[in-house]
Amino acid sequence: MTFFSLFNNAIGVVDQAIYILIGLAVVAFMWGIVKILFSRDNEIAKKEGREFMMYGVLTLFVMTSFWGLVNLLNGTISVQNTSKSSTQDPGAQPNDYSNIQGQLQNDQQQAGPTGNN
Repeated sequence: MTFFSLFNNAIGVVDQAIYILIGLAVVAFMWGIVKILFSRDNEIAKKEGREFMMYGVLTLFVMTSFWGLVNLLNGTISVQNTSKSSTQDPGAQPNDYSNIQGQLQNDQQQAGPTGNN
C-alpha cells in the first residue's frame, strides 16, 4: 500500500464522516428550533433550545471549513479520490481522464480494425 492510496482511503473516510456530522448538526439545529417552539413558558427549555441551535450552527461551520480544507489539500497534492461513493455529486467532474480513455478504447474496439479492406 502506497502513501497515496493510504491518503486516498483517509480522504474517503473523512469525506463520509463529514457527511454524517453535517447531518447530525442539522438535526441538532432543528431539535433546538423544536424545543424553542414547544416550550412557551419554560425558560430552561428555551435556553437549551438556543444552545442546541448554537452548537448546530457552530458544528456546521467547523465541518464545512474542515471539508474545504480537506478538498484544498487534496487538490494541492493532486491525489485523486478513487473511492466509489454513492453520495458523490452526480454533476461533479472527475479529476482524471481514465474514464474517458476507457471509453475511447471501447469505441475503438467496437468500430473494428481500420485500414485497407
